Amino acid sequence: MEQFFDEIRQKTEGTLLVDAVSRTVYSVDASIYELEPLAVFLPSSLKDLKEALVIAKKWSIPITPRGAATGITGACLGKGLIIDCSKSLNKILEIDIAQKFAIVEPGVVQDDLNHALASHKFRLGPDTSTGNRATIGGMLANNAAGSRSLKYGRMVDHIVEAELLLASGQTLYLKAMTKKEALEKSKLSGEEGRIYKTVLSILDQKKEEILKRFPNIPRHVSGYGLDFLLEETDTFNLAKLIAGSEGTLGVVSKIKLNIVPDLLKTSLTVISFKNLEDLFIHIPSLLKFNPISLELIDDHILKAGIDTQEFSWYDPDQTKAILALELEAESYDELQVKEDELYHFLKKSGLNPSILKEAKIQKKLWEIRKAGLGLLLSKRDYSRSVAFLEDVSIDPNQLAGFMKEFLTLLKEHGKEAGVYGHAGSGCMHIRPYIDLRYEKERLLLKDLMEKTVPLLLKYNGTLSGEHGDGFIRSWLNPKIFGESLYEAFLEIKKAFDPDFLMNPGKIVDGPDPLENIRKSPEDGKMATFLDFKEEGGFELSVDLCNGNGLCRKKEGVMCPSFQATNDERDTTRARAVTLRRLLRGDLGREGLASDELMEVLDLCLECKGCKTECPSHVDMAKMKSEVLYQRNLKKGVSLRDNLFGKIGDLSKFASLFPKTSNKLKSKPFIKEFLNKIGLTPYRPLPDFAITRFSKLAKKRNTPSRDKTQIVLFNDTFNEFYCPEIGMSLLSLFDKMEVDVIIPSYSCCGRTLISKGLLEDALKKAKKLVETFYPYAEKGIPIVGIEPSCILTLKEDLVSLAGNKAPHLIEPLKQIASVSMTLSEFLVKHLKSEPHLLKPLSLSKLEVFIHGHCHEKALLGMHPELEVLSYFPFIHPKIIPSGCCGMAGSFGYEKEHFDLSLKIGNLVLLPYIEKLNDDAILLANGFSCRNQISFGTQKKALHLGEVLNILTS
Repeated sequence: MEQFFDEIRQKTEGTLLVDAVSRTVYSVDASIYELEPLAVFLPSSLKDLKEALVIAKKWSIPITPRGAATGITGACLGKGLIIDCSKSLNKILEIDIAQKFAIVEPGVVQDDLNHALASHKFRLGPDTSTGNRATIGGMLANNAAGSRSLKYGRMVDHIVEAELLLASGQTLYLKAMTKKEALEKSKLSGEEGRIYKTVLSILDQKKEEILKRFPNIPRHVSGYGLDFLLEETDTFNLAKLIAGSEGTLGVVSKIKLNIVPDLLKTSLTVISFKNLEDLFIHIPSLLKFNPISLELIDDHILKAGIDTQEFSWYDPDQTKAILALELEAESYDELQVKEDELYHFLKKSGLNPSILKEAKIQKKLWEIRKAGLGLLLSKRDYSRSVAFLEDVSIDPNQLAGFMKEFLTLLKEHGKEAGVYGHAGSGCMHIRPYIDLRYEKERLLLKDLMEKTVPLLLKYNGTLSGEHGDGFIRSWLNPKIFGESLYEAFLEIKKAFDPDFLMNPGKIVDGPDPLENIRKSPEDGKMATFLDFKEEGGFELSVDLCNGNGLCRKKEGVMCPSFQATNDERDTTRARAVTLRRLLRGDLGREGLASDELMEVLDLCLECKGCKTECPSHVDMAKMKSEVLYQRNLKKGVSLRDNLFGKIGDLSKFASLFPKTSNKLKSKPFIKEFLNKIGLTPYRPLPDFAITRFSKLAKKRNTPSRDKTQIVLFNDTFNEFYCPEIGMSLLSLFDKMEVDVIIPSYSCCGRTLISKGLLEDALKKAKKLVETFYPYAEKGIPIVGIEPSCILTLKEDLVSLAGNKAPHLIEPLKQIASVSMTLSEFLVKHLKSEPHLLKPLSLSKLEVFIHGHCHEKALLGMHPELEVLSYFPFIHPKIIPSGCCGMAGSFGYEKEHFDLSLKIGNLVLLPYIEKLNDDAILLANGFSCRNQISFGTQKKALHLGEVLNILTS
């Protein structure tokens, strides 16, 4: 294989990955499978892509194209060469609003195209739940549709032209032509002529069989879409055959698509049902109202995703499932008429509808629907909601009969299932709970699939409505389509790909569905310092990653390194699969101390975004702390990590002589030392305050008022670097008649936890209990200044003590229960005594807020907005940024400095550069403020400073 690798390297400018970690990273998608490839190729251009295909054919290496790998059938896994088009082949080449089309490369993300179209009030028709990371190439490969397919249809309905690279490297230009032109193509010599001749011959000879075997239903994507070609009477467009072909016929290098105008005025009506049988019976009558969307969400998803305070109509005890019905009209008056007609019909039918008027509530419900799969998989158990029958598609008019028999079949085998999906188009996502660790359960999976086929044929349905065949369903295509049509599929495959090199094992020649099923690590084998009981154990916490790929999105907190690099290995998914293989003993011999693992964990900024944004709540920050601890035990702690981890102790010592310490930083010998231990010379270290906060605070003279009391958590950064923030808070609380107790300085242990120095962190936790438990026991709020520090008290210390100091668990839980950020405290306090906040009388003031990662991930920024709402002259706006890029020590580390700035420059720093000089910048995080200052030369203030300035 080295000769093959060498030829790829010599003849292309792309990146070839052959190391064990990269092959591990690309061994999974969102399916139940795991298959390690020979190598991974990231083409930098179309020329690279062609050349790689030619070389692979020469060496008889199978090719598997890959986009975001959000598919759940294993369609983008293979044992040959994976070609990842998402890294560089991701350009929008042309948008023509007048002609209503866009031309894109295969790696363009659905939402990126929609963002580019938004200013023109256009969008792509298909609207998948994975739109913030799914690529257009991948969407075409499985003929994606989405929740509004009743209006917009599928990708096959929007494909206009495609450039298809065959395994030989030859390009086919596929577009609409007359039947006569297609016939002329079939007379050509070479590959193109062979393909047209084969397809036209099959359409002619097997027309009746195609019409008989392909169900006449709104959605189907199993097999090759021969019926799509029969739908057009006057023209012939072979590009339509590529829709749903799963990369088995070639690699699409350019795609021309129809684009559609934005939605008009819409409304959303929710209909609750006590049982699924009634729900399915009502679908045909509801379709008469011509909804653009009719979605089913069952109680498994509702209970996992709904806040009953937001959705007052939802009664978990009386609701088995809901239908969400969306109407559209050109005007609100017309929409109201439609709503009224629907409402009266539903009431007359004995149903209880709820019309969701608020846009934010509608958005929230759609988010829950989009997160349906992830919410089902968030169950902390090895018995998972598994995808194998999750895409059955039936005529909506026959759905009630099919579902009754199908759910009976599951019940006979003692299985429950999560049920959701596109009820209006008859495409149901049914996911029985299966524990794939056991052979009996795996055999049941296969048995259920075999028993479902006769049911599908009885009700004129198919195994897949939008997800495709992949490894999981291709083996059943001979039974679904019959031998005659299956032979036609083989002929088509051979015409396009004579050597069967393009994504083998999909659609035709499907392997046994139980081959290559991903193995879970053996449970309970690893002794950890941190307590993972809440996650079900360390092994399960790793195995919770289902590969859905939400960590590839480009907005929000998770994953900042991927957002900057666009490299798959920088996702939470990549880190989880590497951890999983190490725990199984399949990757290296050093376990969690291995260098291979550190390769993928190195750029994890421990932002905690995955803990809340990942539907399965994979807490990679916590796992990284444990990994670093285990690695430190075997390999020792670097001097740099020791210094950063023990920054509290170091700062305490340096602050004894603050002026001297500040001068020393600029001395050549200190700079040389810092450079040698791995600090960047380009970013200055922060200055120590001349007077510590605790000394300044002692000088205050505040009378006790016997009113509200709080304990101020005086963290490392407030004590030694920014005492002016703490003093601003004291002034603010004095104005608000709040008594402030200031215990002696205590480090929360955050920096120690981040560097895996867990024994030292536990010592800090013991000290925190001594200091703060007496106050917590009385219920006195502990209010933090630095978000990461107070949230360490709130989120991290119980698991730190759980295994090693169980006697501390209850005191730490008590401390956590009363710990809160400044904004959290003010929101609670001002609800009962709003008069205590006395805003100045000012004219309009713009305040732009950048949230600390931990703050955004664990709390959200609503408390900040709620506090600022007490100031009528303030117009607050959340900067739509993720991580600032500093991540504590990360931005100071030599090898991470450039990436730190790159992350900051994704959104935050350019956004701030454009602001007017009189705008107020608010950033509660110490690191965030430093990054803003370094990157823009502008000063950001803490919330406490802003409030103190703006109150009397």
